[in-house]
Amino acid sequence: MVDDLTPKFQKEFQKRYRQVLEYAKNSKLDSFINKIHQYYNYIWQNNKGIDENQILKSLPNSIKYDIFMIRYNNVIQSSRFFKDDKNQLDQNIFYSFCKKFKYQIFMPDDIILTAGQEDNTVYLILEGEVEIQDITTGTVPKLESGQYFGGIVPNIPQLYTVKAL
Repeated sequence: MVDDLTPKFQKEFQKRYRQVLEYAKNSKLDSFINKIHQYYNYIWQNNKGIDENQILKSLPNSIKYDIFMIRYNNVIQSSRFFKDDKNQLDQNIFYSFCKKFKYQIFMPDDIILTAGQEDNTVYLILEGEVEIQDITTGTVPKLESGQYFGGIVPNIPQLYTVKAL
């Protein structure tokens, strides 16, 4: 039964890809077609076109927790975000994060957050790098896999712009 699903997923993915390309052409968005190709190639190479959020949404929290622990173990182990004051994995923080987790993909040069924007989303970098431009100091540090950024406190404007590299 599982083997029968692969061609179905591939056909659905190709159909969606063609629809997006057609939309871009009809809307005279030719300058974005290369970026669309890059995005869909990335999605296919990494997830075979499967929407991780849809899969995770259909599962109970206990299974999401196990999947996240296995799939992103290196990031979890290296990130201070999930650690307690003894540098051990804090199960409560980790479990709470897994319940709210939403997988997002950002392409190079995508702006993830803009200075002045109110956003209490916490972004954990699973793969790749981002550049942080602090508007108060002008510094531009880079963050990589296992590091995080974003608003922990709600309704506070961000003091930096974050761009995917």
